[in-house]
Amino acid sequence: NFELGLVYLTSKRGTAAVGLFRELAHRNRKDDTIWCNLAEAFTLVNDYASALNCLTRVLKSERDTDKINAINAYKTDVEKEYEQYKFLLARKKINPQDTANIKRLARLYLGHGNYNLCIAEITEINQHLPPTDWEWKYILGRAYLESGKYNESIALIQQIWGQEALANKQDELAAKLARAEELKGNIDHALSWCDRGLKYNESNPELYFLRGSLYAKKNMYPEAIADYQRGKKLQ
Repeated sequence: NFELGLVYLTSKRGTAAVGLFRELAHRNRKDDTIWCNLAEAFTLVNDYASALNCLTRVLKSERDTDKINAINAYKTDVEKEYEQYKFLLARKKINPQDTANIKRLARLYLGHGNYNLCIAEITEINQHLPPTDWEWKYILGRAYLESGKYNESIALIQQIWGQEALANKQDELAAKLARAEELKGNIDHALSWCDRGLKYNESNPELYFLRGSLYAKKNMYPEAIADYQRGKKLQ
């Protein structure tokens, strides 16, 4: 169950991760690692108050100085994200011609799980963007994926696959395409994208976790276990 929770976290499946780690936390109340993972899961569903409560709970019982420093640093990051999120909810309308700030806003919406708002912002400005600007397709493709529009996501991300401007994101793009194909039920296509992504970056844990879950769906359990173990080691 713990490893499945890590898969949910790396693939940004916040609701599933919250449910699983909450159950584990109730059964293992003294396991600080589980509470920290539960905090991360809460941030994926924008429940920052609950995430901060989890981290505060861990800090009360933790005695290791290095761990305390690391948790405090993460807690500070969560607090900053919480402030950004509150800003998004209260923000004023930005000029449609201000494409740089609207893309920044769309990225924030994407990061906070407001996928429909992200799609709306990018759709509003795409006519003002040059053909060589691939970032908006990257943002929009991810938002389509998370909002369940898998065909639209695949079509957009495939357009930017192999683009030199996104050379450092090819493994991430492959992971998104694999997830979309998996959610459509195309397991073999999803496996193919995992393999292609790992050719760009053999150290991407998300791709190993994802491929492991795909192998498990095909009853290829030795391969699934090997990938889970490799992903956990790299994480």
